[in-house]
Amino acid sequence: MVSKPKRMEETSTESRRRILDAAERLFGERGFVETSLADVAELSGISRGSIPWHFENKLGLLMAVVDRASARAGATPITPVVDDLESSILEVGKRMREPHMALLHTLLAEANKPDSPIRERYAAHHERDRDAVRAWLDHSPTVEVRGLDPADLSTLLYAMIIGINVQWRIDPDKVDLDTTLTAMSRLLSAATTPAE
Repeated sequence: MVSKPKRMEETSTESRRRILDAAERLFGERGFVETSLADVAELSGISRGSIPWHFENKLGLLMAVVDRASARAGATPITPVVDDLESSILEVGKRMREPHMALLHTLLAEANKPDSPIRERYAAHHERDRDAVRAWLDHSPTVEVRGLDPADLSTLLYAMIIGINVQWRIDPDKVDLDTTLTAMSRLLSAATTPAE
Protein backbone atom coordinates (compact mmCIF):
# COMPACT_ATOMS: atom_id res chain seq x y z
CA MET A 1 0.00 0.00 0.00
CA VAL A 2 1.35 3.45 -1.00
CA SER A 3 1.54 5.90 1.91
CA LYS A 4 -0.41 9.17 1.82
CA PRO A 5 2.74 11.41 1.68
CA LYS A 6 4.08 9.30 -1.19
CA ARG A 7 0.79 9.67 -3.13
CA MET A 8 0.80 13.42 -2.49
CA GLU A 9 4.37 13.68 -3.75
CA GLU A 10 3.52 11.69 -6.88
CA THR A 11 0.43 13.84 -7.48
CA SER A 12 2.49 17.01 -7.02
CA THR A 13 5.17 15.78 -9.42
CA GLU A 14 2.56 14.85 -12.02
CA SER A 15 0.79 18.22 -11.64
CA ARG A 16 4.09 20.05 -12.06
CA ARG A 17 4.90 18.05 -15.20
CA ARG A 18 1.48 18.74 -16.72
CA ILE A 19 1.79 22.47 -16.00
CA LEU A 20 5.28 22.56 -17.54
CA ASP A 21 4.13 20.62 -20.62
CA ALA A 22 1.21 22.99 -21.16
CA ALA A 23 3.30 26.12 -20.60
CA GLU A 24 6.03 24.86 -22.93
CA ARG A 25 3.50 24.27 -25.67
CA LEU A 26 1.72 27.59 -25.19
CA PHE A 27 4.89 29.68 -24.79
CA GLY A 28 6.22 27.98 -27.94
CA GLU A 29 3.07 28.70 -29.93
CA ARG A 30 2.11 32.15 -28.58
CA GLY A 31 5.12 33.48 -26.71
CA PHE A 32 5.37 34.40 -23.05
CA VAL A 33 3.45 37.68 -23.13
CA GLU A 34 0.43 36.30 -24.97
CA THR A 35 0.05 33.27 -22.68
CA SER A 36 -1.89 33.63 -19.44
CA LEU A 37 -1.86 31.39 -16.39
CA ALA A 38 -5.53 30.71 -17.15
CA ASP A 39 -4.47 29.37 -20.57
CA VAL A 40 -1.89 27.11 -18.94
CA ALA A 41 -4.44 25.92 -16.38
CA GLU A 42 -6.98 25.10 -19.08
CA LEU A 43 -4.54 23.12 -21.22
CA SER A 44 -2.93 21.31 -18.28
CA GLY A 45 -6.19 20.48 -16.52
CA ILE A 46 -4.67 21.84 -13.30
CA SER A 47 -6.40 24.65 -11.45
CA ARG A 48 -5.01 28.15 -12.02
CA GLY A 49 -4.58 28.57 -8.27
CA SER A 50 -2.23 25.58 -8.13
CA ILE A 51 0.26 27.08 -10.58
CA PRO A 52 1.67 29.68 -8.14
CA TRP A 53 1.98 26.93 -5.51
CA HIS A 54 4.36 25.09 -7.84
CA PHE A 55 6.11 28.03 -9.55
CA GLU A 56 5.31 31.17 -7.50
CA ASN A 57 4.14 33.20 -10.53
CA LYS A 58 4.15 33.36 -14.32
CA LEU A 59 7.80 34.41 -14.38
CA GLY A 60 8.75 31.46 -12.16
CA LEU A 61 6.89 29.18 -14.56
CA LEU A 62 8.78 30.68 -17.50
CA MET A 63 12.11 30.13 -15.74
CA ALA A 64 11.21 26.49 -15.03
CA VAL A 65 10.14 25.94 -18.65
CA VAL A 66 13.35 27.49 -20.02
CA ASP A 67 15.52 25.49 -17.61
CA ARG A 68 13.82 22.23 -18.56
CA ALA A 69 14.04 22.94 -22.30
CA SER A 70 17.69 23.94 -22.00
CA ALA A 71 18.47 20.78 -20.00
CA ARG A 72 16.76 18.65 -22.65
CA ALA A 73 18.65 20.41 -25.43
CA GLY A 74 21.98 19.64 -23.79
CA ALA A 75 21.15 16.20 -22.41
CA THR A 76 22.82 14.13 -25.11
CA PRO A 77 25.98 15.36 -26.80
CA ILE A 78 26.32 14.80 -30.52
CA THR A 79 28.88 12.11 -31.24
CA PRO A 80 31.09 13.04 -34.18
CA VAL A 81 31.10 10.60 -37.08
CA VAL A 82 34.72 10.16 -38.02
CA ASP A 83 35.42 11.19 -41.61
CA ASP A 84 31.74 12.03 -42.14
CA LEU A 85 31.09 15.66 -41.31
CA GLU A 86 27.81 15.67 -43.22
CA SER A 87 26.28 12.89 -41.09
CA SER A 88 27.30 14.68 -37.92
CA ILE A 89 25.73 17.95 -39.03
CA LEU A 90 22.54 16.19 -40.19
CA GLU A 91 22.33 14.80 -36.64
CA VAL A 92 22.02 18.44 -35.56
CA GLY A 93 18.94 18.64 -37.82
CA LYS A 94 17.31 15.81 -35.88
CA ARG A 95 17.85 17.78 -32.69
CA MET A 96 16.34 20.91 -34.25
CA ARG A 97 13.10 19.03 -34.84
CA GLU A 98 12.62 18.23 -31.14
CA PRO A 99 9.66 20.17 -29.65
CA HIS A 100 11.63 21.94 -26.91
CA MET A 101 13.86 23.53 -29.56
CA ALA A 102 10.85 25.41 -30.97
CA LEU A 103 10.23 26.86 -27.54
CA LEU A 104 13.84 28.00 -27.10
CA HIS A 105 13.71 29.85 -30.40
CA THR A 106 10.29 31.34 -29.81
CA LEU A 107 11.48 32.83 -26.53
CA LEU A 108 14.72 34.12 -28.03
CA ALA A 109 13.11 37.51 -28.72
CA GLU A 110 12.10 37.71 -25.06
CA ALA A 111 15.65 36.85 -23.94
CA ASN A 112 17.10 39.49 -26.27
CA LYS A 113 15.62 42.36 -24.24
CA PRO A 114 18.26 43.91 -21.92
CA ASP A 115 15.98 43.68 -18.87
CA SER A 116 14.64 40.21 -19.64
CA PRO A 117 14.55 37.88 -16.65
CA ILE A 118 15.61 34.96 -18.87
CA ARG A 119 18.52 36.76 -20.54
CA GLU A 120 21.16 35.28 -18.23
CA ARG A 121 19.73 31.78 -18.61
CA TYR A 122 19.84 32.11 -22.40
CA ALA A 123 23.39 33.43 -22.26
CA ALA A 124 24.38 30.39 -20.19
CA HIS A 125 22.49 28.09 -22.60
CA HIS A 126 24.31 29.56 -25.61
CA GLU A 127 27.67 29.40 -23.86
CA ARG A 128 27.07 25.73 -23.08
CA ASP A 129 26.11 25.07 -26.70
CA ARG A 130 29.20 26.88 -28.03
CA ASP A 131 31.30 24.75 -25.66
CA ALA A 132 29.54 21.64 -26.99
CA VAL A 133 30.34 22.67 -30.57
CA ARG A 134 33.96 23.23 -29.53
CA ALA A 135 34.10 19.80 -27.84
CA TRP A 136 32.54 18.27 -30.95
CA LEU A 137 35.20 19.92 -33.12
CA ASP A 138 37.94 18.73 -30.77
CA HIS A 139 36.77 15.12 -31.17
CA SER A 140 35.96 15.29 -34.86
CA PRO A 141 38.43 14.51 -37.59
CA THR A 142 41.27 16.95 -37.05
CA VAL A 143 40.63 19.95 -39.29
CA GLU A 144 41.28 23.64 -39.05
CA VAL A 145 40.34 26.77 -40.93
CA ARG A 146 43.57 28.60 -41.61
CA GLY A 147 43.93 31.67 -39.44
CA LEU A 148 40.75 30.99 -37.46
CA ASP A 149 40.89 30.36 -33.73
CA PRO A 150 38.96 27.18 -32.69
CA ALA A 151 36.80 29.21 -30.27
CA ASP A 152 35.88 31.61 -33.10
CA LEU A 153 35.12 28.65 -35.38
CA SER A 154 32.83 27.21 -32.68
CA THR A 155 30.98 30.52 -32.39
CA LEU A 156 30.66 30.77 -36.17
CA LEU A 157 29.33 27.21 -36.53
CA TYR A 158 26.86 27.72 -33.70
CA ALA A 159 25.68 30.97 -35.31
CA MET A 160 25.12 29.12 -38.58
CA ILE A 161 23.12 26.42 -36.80
CA ILE A 162 20.97 29.00 -34.97
CA GLY A 163 20.42 31.01 -38.15
CA ILE A 164 19.42 27.95 -40.16
CA ASN A 165 17.06 26.83 -37.41
CA VAL A 166 15.36 30.25 -37.18
CA GLN A 167 14.92 30.52 -40.96
CA TRP A 168 13.53 26.99 -41.18
CA ARG A 169 11.05 27.61 -38.36
CA ILE A 170 9.86 30.89 -39.87
CA ASP A 171 9.57 29.65 -43.46
CA PRO A 172 9.75 25.83 -43.64
CA ASP A 173 8.26 25.79 -47.14
CA LYS A 174 11.23 27.73 -48.51
CA VAL A 175 14.05 26.54 -46.24
CA ASP A 176 14.65 22.80 -46.33
CA LEU A 177 16.44 21.95 -43.10
CA ASP A 178 18.37 18.88 -44.28
CA THR A 179 19.38 20.42 -47.60
CA THR A 180 20.63 23.56 -45.88
CA LEU A 181 22.56 21.59 -43.26
CA THR A 182 24.11 19.48 -46.01
CA ALA A 183 25.18 22.69 -47.75
CA MET A 184 26.66 23.89 -44.47
CA SER A 185 28.69 20.69 -44.07
CA ARG A 186 29.96 20.97 -47.65
CA LEU A 187 30.92 24.61 -47.13
CA LEU A 188 32.76 23.66 -43.95
CA SER A 189 34.51 20.76 -45.69
CA ALA A 190 35.63 23.07 -48.51
CA ALA A 191 36.89 25.66 -46.03
CA THR A 192 38.86 23.27 -43.86
CA THR A 193 42.21 21.67 -44.39
CA PRO A 194 43.76 18.74 -42.56
CA ALA A 195 45.64 19.98 -39.53
CA GLU A 196 49.35 19.29 -39.51
